[in-house]
Amino acid sequence: MKKDDAKRDLDKLNTVEAIEQTFLSWVQTGLTLIGVGFGVGSILAVMKVRNYDKTMIQAMKIVGLLLIFVGFISIVLSLVQHRKKLKELKNEKHHYKYLPNLPLFIGILIASLGIVAFIVILIHLIY
Repeated sequence: MKKDDAKRDLDKLNTVEAIEQTFLSWVQTGLTLIGVGFGVGSILAVMKVRNYDKTMIQAMKIVGLLLIFVGFISIVLSLVQHRKKLKELKNEKHHYKYLPNLPLFIGILIASLGIVAFIVILIHLIY
């Protein structure tokens, strides 16, 4: 094996490992979001016992379900992106292609959920 071939193989291995690490980080993020969504569900049980307003409980249900949904979507989108990158690497297509910015998309979704939850809680505290 030539020195250039060995370097190319090592570079490819490092790239594959970076792709795998990124994918696993997204899976971890998705699972965390799903866990927080279930945590909101357990808070709902306490809210029902303490007779919170029905609209507040309904809003928290929606926030919890949306967190679970965003977690699921982040895992699915990262899986699609992961497979696409590995396929490109396997086909020796090393041209940079603009991919949708997954962290930005998920960040916007989470920030939107946070704003909705904040507004619901604020409205509940005011009225």
